[in-house]
Amino acid sequence: MSRSLAACEGSLLVVDASQGVEAQTLANVYHALDAGHEIVPVLNKIDLPAAEPDQVKQQIEDVIGIDASDAVMISAKTGLGIDEVAGSHRAPAAAAEGRPRRLAEGASGR
Repeated sequence: MSRSLAACEGSLLVVDASQGVEAQTLANVYHALDAGHEIVPVLNKIDLPAAEPDQVKQQIEDVIGIDASDAVMISAKTGLGIDEVAGSHRAPAAAAEGRPRRLAEGASGR
């Protein structure tokens, strides 16, 4: 996994909006943070009746320590928000100029 992380400059932190942050999520996000990744929080399954996006955002901030106020809200099942996630990938222009690539600002203005 460390080689995979070394090949990337950013990570999507996908958290189930009905279950919140789980142990394996913590382990993986800490590896990504140690690798210097920019983390984009993504809340999945927001279409479920049991989804609690506000509580899960707060949990991400409290447990992991990253700002989740602009987390991308998606439903992989219905396709809601998927375009916004796809738009949160790295900006290729920065790499062409010899600077490290950063995650592109999404439609929400992050």
